[in-house]
Amino acid sequence: MIVSVNVERILHSDDNEIEQMAKVLRGRIDEVTQRTKIRFPIYLVFTHADSIEGFRDSFSNSQKEGKNLVWGATIPLEKSENAHTLFDGEFDLLQTSIMKRRLMRLSAPFPPVRQLKIFNFPLHFGSSRKKIGHFVSNLFRPNPFSENPFLRGFYFTAVPVNRPKVDGGQTMTNVGQTVGLSYFTEKLFRDVILRDKDLVATFQSQKVGPPIMGWLLTFIGAFLVSAFLLGAGYSLYRNKQLVDEAKMSGEAVLTMVKADKKRNPLEKECCGNARGD
Repeated sequence: MIVSVNVERILHSDDNEIEQMAKVLRGRIDEVTQRTKIRFPIYLVFTHADSIEGFRDSFSNSQKEGKNLVWGATIPLEKSENAHTLFDGEFDLLQTSIMKRRLMRLSAPFPPVRQLKIFNFPLHFGSSRKKIGHFVSNLFRPNPFSENPFLRGFYFTAVPVNRPKVDGGQTMTNVGQTVGLSYFTEKLFRDVILRDKDLVATFQSQKVGPPIMGWLLTFIGAFLVSAFLLGAGYSLYRNKQLVDEAKMSGEAVLTMVKADKKRNPLEKECCGNARGD
């Protein structure tokens, strides 16, 4: 399952908006999983990566470069259960590769302004990790009431460096040509997604079972709540009995005092014992 997200929108959103975006998208993934009963591998694609400052100057030297690169990370299958926790480490590797690339790009005779943008691009890319990572952690947060999505990898793609503005007079042919010049998509589909076709077939043969852990936790929670309520009810009943007994004892003592003309029955008993002696 290919899930595309506009990285520009993420970078311009606050934490609450990012969490809401992840919640809506996670709901759609869970809905597809429940309907098909198949746990699909998720290929998370962040589009519009050229919105990160410095991208245009760092990757604009050759259109072939956009076809021959995969800008992202594929998670090994043996680590699939906790793939979302590997995001930070994989992101660091991407940033390191960009920093190495920066040295080669700066060796070209670019104007100082462009060289400055190339130099700062790894820094801008690194600063995006917090928000992108926050989105990934919320999207793949474990939920005991649904099957956890399987993150196969995350990747960045970009539209053309010089994006023409689409107006009412633009033809559909021009629009198609613009889409065809996207960066980092061709090899992603050819060498990553299509190569995993057998993996997808394997997941199709593995039907998703009911969320046993979720129902088990629900049962345990219901049992604990019921036990608490029963204990509270019994305690209330016993306390009422003690109050009634104390009330009856008080009324009995009061009756004895009134019958003895308001004399203390203990004092009377002491006097009687003295006469007997």
